[in-house]
Amino acid sequence: MTVLDRTKLHAQVERLAASAEFARSDRMVQFLRYVVAKTLEGDTAALRERAIGIAVFERASDWDPKLDNIVRSEARRLRSKLEAYAAGSDPDETVRITMPTGGYAVHFEERYAERERAVEAPAAEPAGVKRKIQPKPGVVWNHRHRLPAVNCVLLIALSIWVSCSRGRVRDRAVFLRGGAAV
Repeated sequence: MTVLDRTKLHAQVERLAASAEFARSDRMVQFLRYVVAKTLEGDTAALRERAIGIAVFERASDWDPKLDNIVRSEARRLRSKLEAYAAGSDPDETVRITMPTGGYAVHFEERYAERERAVEAPAAEPAGVKRKIQPKPGVVWNHRHRLPAVNCVLLIALSIWVSCSRGRVRDRAVFLRGGAAV
């Protein structure tokens, strides 16, 4: 990252720290500053649960994260505060900070101001033209998958029913003849 990028990132961290979402959350701001600094340094060892617990949450050196989940629960709170801030933030902000689940490294997303987006935005569609609604990415069970899945379930149920009914018919015939099954 260039010096300018780091300057923007540190300015964004300070805006976050001064925001209403982080008011009266000194430890949360300390946690945010720590993970941003360690992410920028590339210090992945310091972004582990145990290291964060000792450095940020002042746990003893023999602290066991399996017994005390302070880092995981505070990371969950930090993620929600970052999302809340992003939802209500100034549209002219140029940097968004997120902490994806599954780790403690933060990601930085460069955003463009609304006026720049307006220039890049496509022209409005004519009146009366319906836009095709795009499905959300990650939605696995949409309408294209339902019919084959239902057909598979019905086919399995039918095959089980047929195989069970054949056995009953054969047993009934053997019983009526009074003989043993062949």
